[in-house]
Amino acid sequence: MFRRSFYCRSRGGAFVCFGPLTLGSGPLNVLCRMSEPIDWATAGLTATSPVVSDGITVCVAERFAFALSGAQIWRPEGPSAPWQPEAMMVSLAELAGEVRRWSARGGLQALVPMLSGVVSITAVDVAAASPLVQMAMGGIAPLARWIERRLADPIAYPPVPASALDTLLGLGPGLTPSGDDFLGGLLVALRHLGALDLAQCLASEVLRRASRRTNDISRAHLAAAAEGEGLAPLHDILARLGGGGTFRGSGCLSAIDAMGHTSGWDALAGVTFAAAVTARARAFQDATLVSGC
Repeated sequence: MFRRSFYCRSRGGAFVCFGPLTLGSGPLNVLCRMSEPIDWATAGLTATSPVVSDGITVCVAERFAFALSGAQIWRPEGPSAPWQPEAMMVSLAELAGEVRRWSARGGLQALVPMLSGVVSITAVDVAAASPLVQMAMGGIAPLARWIERRLADPIAYPPVPASALDTLLGLGPGLTPSGDDFLGGLLVALRHLGALDLAQCLASEVLRRASRRTNDISRAHLAAAAEGEGLAPLHDILARLGGGGTFRGSGCLSAIDAMGHTSGWDALAGVTFAAAVTARARAFQDATLVSGC
């Protein structure tokens, strides 16, 4: 339970999160129009409050009823057009500039401009960064090398660096730790960018290891990300990054900033990482094909 939202778990282990419209669209969220703000933490709900649904109405704690009739099902939009690596790298540079103008919130926010603006992810200098960022890079750098190898030679099938995932899973405080949010953003972005085999391979290992390294709700978010679904602002950012025009994502960043304490920024770092590595690999492949001709 939180001040403005609460999670329910089915007997089968599935999670949904009830909250106001301002919570934002996402794969686990049930958004409700409420006449006045409700502080669920003081509204009498407990961890054992019963939830009953007949498919038309959801009744919570025998006090609150949520009507499902007329509900709209949210799905993220897929890529509107093929993206080009050069345009992606320009958009990433613009994203980095916008993020630098935001106040620091902590988490992995500082990684967004770092991962956007270097020639190689493994060249990121985090000597002056927070301990959390430094620890995260211990997992991110091996993941970058693995993704680059897979994109360069899909037939080689190098194994997923399990130790890198173990470094990130469960890393940081909160209901969805920073490392989990980073991996979720990475999985969503890889599928959006068309690296489906790579995303599926990575997701399988992430979910297998997450069962021992993080909590149930964070695993539910990772499972959604493995299917290519994250919170709506992440998909908005991806659409703008691949659009080929000026990024102009200040509105999207406001929504990112409103996601949890640092969850939005942590997930955006994963999106940025995926976009940067994929764009650079594609640009190198295109240049190799041209020189080979």
